[in-house]
Amino acid sequence: MALRLLPAQLDEIWAADEPTAVGILARIASQPKHESDLRQSIYVDFLHQTLAFCKDVGFSVAKTFVAFETIVAVHAQACGQLLSKEEAFAQWSQLLMERISALPPEESMTLAQVQSLTAHVSADYFNHYELHQHVFTQEREGERRRLNAFVQLAALPLPLEQGTPVVHAPASDAEAAPSTDAVRAATPAADAAAPAAPDELPDAGLPEVDEAIAKLVEDRVEAARAALAAQFDQREAELAERIASLELAAEKSSRPASRAGSKKK
Repeated sequence: MALRLLPAQLDEIWAADEPTAVGILARIASQPKHESDLRQSIYVDFLHQTLAFCKDVGFSVAKTFVAFETIVAVHAQACGQLLSKEEAFAQWSQLLMERISALPPEESMTLAQVQSLTAHVSADYFNHYELHQHVFTQEREGERRRLNAFVQLAALPLPLEQGTPVVHAPASDAEAAPSTDAVRAATPAADAAAPAAPDELPDAGLPEVDEAIAKLVEDRVEAARAALAAQFDQREAELAERIASLELAAEKSSRPASRAGSKKK
C-alpha cells in the first residue's frame, strides 16, 4: 500500500520541530520502533528529509505530494523488484513527469524546480542507492541468548495466628514501690557519700604553696649560676695557663737567634 499524506498532516509536520515531525511521520508510516530499530529510523529520516527539502524550496502542497509520492514509490519498487540504480532513476524520472503532467497548469513545476528536485534526490537518495537497497532487502544476522537467572527471595514470615502470645505478670506491691523504712535507711548513707559543698572545703593554703615554689625556683637558679661561674673560672684558668706556656715557648725559640747574631759581629 502506497504511503500518502493528507494536507492537514503535511501542515502539522511542517509546523513542528524536527523531533516532533519525525515522530508524526513515524506514526503515519507505521514505524513504531524508529527510535530503536535501525531500518525504521533510516526510512523515517528519508521521508522527513524529502518533506524538509520541499518546505525549504517553497513547494506548494500539490508539488510536495508529487515529489514525496514519487520517491516513495520508486523506493518501494527498488526494494521489492531489486532494480539497479539506473533502472530506479529512470523509473523515478518517468513517474515524476507523469505526475507533473497531471497537475493543474497553475501548479505545474518550473524547469528550475525540477532541476532542484533532481539534484536533491540524486544527492540524498541515488548517491546512496546501494546502501538503501541493502538495508531494506538484506536480513540482518541476530543472536539470541537464553540465560537462567536465579533470584533468592527472603523467606515469608509465619502467620500471626501461629505465634505464641506473651503475657506479662503484674508486679507485686513489694516490687512496685520501696518501703518507707528502706527509704529512711538509705538517706543517711546517701548523705555521707555526697561530696562536700564548696563552702565546706578545707583551706587549700595557696600562699604557702606559692612561697615554696618561689623558694625552690630561686635555689635552682642560684645553683645554676654557681655552676656556670665555676665553669667560667676553670676555663679562664686553663686559658691563662695556655697563654703562659705559649709565651715561654716563644722566648726559648728566640734565644739561639740572638747568639748567632753576636758571633757574626
